[in-house]
Amino acid sequence: MIALNITNGTREYILTLACFDSLGFGALLAFLNYNNKQFTRAKKYLRNFSFWIGIPLFIAFNLMPIPHLNNTIQLSLGDTTASLFFIWLIDSAARGFNGLAGVILELPCFVYLGKISYGIYVYHLLVHYTINKIVTYFGLPFPDSI
Repeated sequence: MIALNITNGTREYILTLACFDSLGFGALLAFLNYNNKQFTRAKKYLRNFSFWIGIPLFIAFNLMPIPHLNNTIQLSLGDTTASLFFIWLIDSAARGFNGLAGVILELPCFVYLGKISYGIYVYHLLVHYTINKIVTYFGLPFPDSI
């Protein structure tokens, strides 16, 4: 999409084709979890690589301008490296956090938020669209972005 110059600032991040890297990393993690006995070392290497390489690359692509690199490509690489970090985070969460992080994440408010967060994600655009229609019907201004 970037090479064909058919980007609009949104579609290159939300369409399924643009998310294949994240979906692929998730599928790889699921495969390694499903076949845990055969791929224990591979999963350990992936988890360590995702943490020690994913975080620095994510910081580099998102917080530091890289000369001679298209901004859209830099942001896309930032998203890919974020996916690497989330491999570590999701695998760690599936195994359970210990210590202070575990205590904080087990607080009832965070457990409840975890239960409703996907529903919020699914419905937030519909709510935004509906409120926009209602507000503009009555002639009131509605901000372009929230």
